[in-house]
Amino acid sequence: MKYSVFGFLLGCKMTSSAKAAPLGSDIKKISDKTLTLVSTGKDAEHPFQSSEVPWSSPGQEPKFPTLTVDRTVFYQEIEGFGGAMTESSAQILDQMSPDVYEQVMNSYFDPEDGLGYTFLRVPMGSCDYTPYNSWSYDDIGRGDTDFDLDSFSIQNDVERRIPHILDAQERAGKKLKLLASPWSAPAWMKTNGAMICGVNSLWKDCTLQNDTDVQQAYANYFSNFISAYNEYDLDIWGVTVQNEPQENILTYEGMVFTPETERDFVKNFLSPTLLEDHPDTQILLLDHNKGKVVDWANVVLSDEDIQNKCPNVYGMGIHWYDGDHFDALAEVHESFPEFKVLATESTVKRDPRHNLDGGAWKNGEQYGHDMIGDFNNHVTGFIDWNLALDSHGGPLHQNVVVLDHFGADSMTICDFEEGHETSGQCIKQVFYYYVAHFSKFVKPGSVRIDWSLGDDAPADVETTAFLTPDDDIVVIVMNKGNEDASVTVVDAASGDKADISISARSMNTLVYPSSATTAAATTTTAAAAKKKEGFVFYSKPNTDEGQPEDYYMQWDWSVITTVATWHPDDSDFVDYAHSQGAIVVHGVGTDVPSLGDPDYRKQWIDDHINEALENGTDGVNIDIENNNLSKEEKEGYTALVKEAAEAFHAAIEGSQVSVDFPGYPNYELRNYDYAGIGEVADVVVIMGYDMFIWDDYSCFWKGSKCSLCNAPMKSIEFGVQEYVAMIDAEKLVLGLPWYGIGYQKIAGIPFNKGNIDLRYILNAEDEQGSEREWVGGDEQCWKMPVKGTDKEGTERVNVVYFEDSESLKPKFDLVKKYGLGGATMWNAASLEYGGGVGADEMAKIWGIYVDSLSED
Repeated sequence: MKYSVFGFLLGCKMTSSAKAAPLGSDIKKISDKTLTLVSTGKDAEHPFQSSEVPWSSPGQEPKFPTLTVDRTVFYQEIEGFGGAMTESSAQILDQMSPDVYEQVMNSYFDPEDGLGYTFLRVPMGSCDYTPYNSWSYDDIGRGDTDFDLDSFSIQNDVERRIPHILDAQERAGKKLKLLASPWSAPAWMKTNGAMICGVNSLWKDCTLQNDTDVQQAYANYFSNFISAYNEYDLDIWGVTVQNEPQENILTYEGMVFTPETERDFVKNFLSPTLLEDHPDTQILLLDHNKGKVVDWANVVLSDEDIQNKCPNVYGMGIHWYDGDHFDALAEVHESFPEFKVLATESTVKRDPRHNLDGGAWKNGEQYGHDMIGDFNNHVTGFIDWNLALDSHGGPLHQNVVVLDHFGADSMTICDFEEGHETSGQCIKQVFYYYVAHFSKFVKPGSVRIDWSLGDDAPADVETTAFLTPDDDIVVIVMNKGNEDASVTVVDAASGDKADISISARSMNTLVYPSSATTAAATTTTAAAAKKKEGFVFYSKPNTDEGQPEDYYMQWDWSVITTVATWHPDDSDFVDYAHSQGAIVVHGVGTDVPSLGDPDYRKQWIDDHINEALENGTDGVNIDIENNNLSKEEKEGYTALVKEAAEAFHAAIEGSQVSVDFPGYPNYELRNYDYAGIGEVADVVVIMGYDMFIWDDYSCFWKGSKCSLCNAPMKSIEFGVQEYVAMIDAEKLVLGLPWYGIGYQKIAGIPFNKGNIDLRYILNAEDEQGSEREWVGGDEQCWKMPVKGTDKEGTERVNVVYFEDSESLKPKFDLVKKYGLGGATMWNAASLEYGGGVGADEMAKIWGIYVDSLSED
């Protein structure tokens, strides 16, 4: 990947007559033989100085204390970095000259010449950084109510902030992740009848009314806000329930929640409302200081309803204003690993002595220290506070005198007062560059990897490390000490070393391709590292039977990496999958007798590449299920996969060619070159289904137990063991059935009558009052008598064998047991997404699937 370096200096004045240089002007090319070191030092001539560092000679002993980086141990995935578009910042942006505005916005959102921000926090209504009177999206007369939200309007945002947000999104080149946070509910919903708690809150509550109608109206308020922003092509990635819910502020907007009241509001009102209206929007709890995170998590995240019925609860949002509390973050992750933590706000106090000269250096170090500590303790991203403020640290509700005492700092400080040397200019603060050392290199989708410092390393050196989606290793090293330091970086996978000099009071980013060591160590890709292959087989729903057309919006996209579809021209679905960060591949077959013909293979590949380019898809999933292949056909199949992978990778960046293999090698006499194909394919799907007697007829002469279960446990594990012995386990994706097999018993003999979606089985169980029976031992599935008829009313099925969450869990657990690359299912449409009796089981099965892909 190409990296850029900032061309303007600390404290550089951005004026209409002097543009800042683009970020790409001073970076050394990352080569396979060197590491790139980017440094920002207090005594350096300018920030982001770039140099190349050679790898040491093989076998050379470390010269300095070691910093060992282990790319094989992975932690959390990084969501991204960002700032906040407050009304104060929007007003500052409005006051800039066009040239300065251009520079400031690019400095944040341009992916090449700026920080590459992908997050933007948006206050819902007014907050402390609002240069206007308090307001909400539903202001009505005092004493009135508006439960239907008839007065709801985002017009203030349309006029003041949305134009800047849209401009930021255009500069970013993709949808921004907007995180919305309310400082207060509308006044009429609150116990004190005002958005600002005020002096009377010292003796009167300043909370959301404990009234069902009010709380549902407030949940709808969130939903309306999301819908209104959607109309401007702005997606609300997440919402926090309340900014700083434990602050009873007298001078600006606030509202108090306890852990218990926030828990109850979320599980009873906000989560179900957003699941219905906006299922992809995340909910973040707390949104307050880290010192509160353990107590909050122990009440809210431990709740069974939050865990089982609120899949849109992301986890916690944190601020830094009460200290480090890194141990608290580690404790929360240890107790609730399925939930995540995002740093949602940080800033430092206004510094009138330095902010027109670039700020105090210690402020940058505070940012660096906090970000390193947060990331080392499982935080997934970092959002700064105001994008821009004036030289008083405002504007705010309060006047200038109050501002000079309480105002905040910002990465960009603009001086709009007359008579100053800096009048009309905007100045970057030092912590802008400290954040840049992360955001410029640690792209969304990167994963934190393991590192260790030797016992003799200087105490003032702090570090963390990541593997990026481009397979670059990024090591952050900060030296807060007043003395220069040196470390020997050791790549644990290869044993290679490089000696790095770290100047006093400096922030440093070390970057090298994961293949850049002299030993050419093998590494996994960041896509595999950040999360396992969450593969999904998608088919269109039967909307006539109650399945919603957009049922895929109910999937847990946080783990999905690839979707295979038979409808590559379904642009709505393809676009949605891409918006969630997944790739889409077309499920295809081939003419097996023609596989030995090179011309046929070339034409087949060309046709599918052209189709992918036309539809905007990302590859193919090849599924042939022929047996007894001839030698020419067998070799041709392997050649097709190899040639297709090479051609797709050359034509479409990030493309994938996957193949589907039977539940175990040579199932039904499918005599493929399993090892050869596994070596050249990107992904190999183990079809751990249709392994019942009528499909897996080879059980008769293999001496294995012939089963009526669709996915017998013993057969599934046997297949996994066989494939792991011949194919890289990280390429293998275990597929399991989300459907059952219907049989018609005639004279005691069960005849196969085909697949039956689990949702139909559960409906039959409910309507017919059937009792299921467990089939244990080597099989582990359910069987149940049912009555199934065809359109003419003739009985077709009288017994069904099927899987549910209980039987699937130990089978999905094989993914972790054998270190497989991922999991999938046949197919996602088999569950109940229309709110029927199978809805709870749908959520449980998705939860088991997600768990099989989680970090351990």
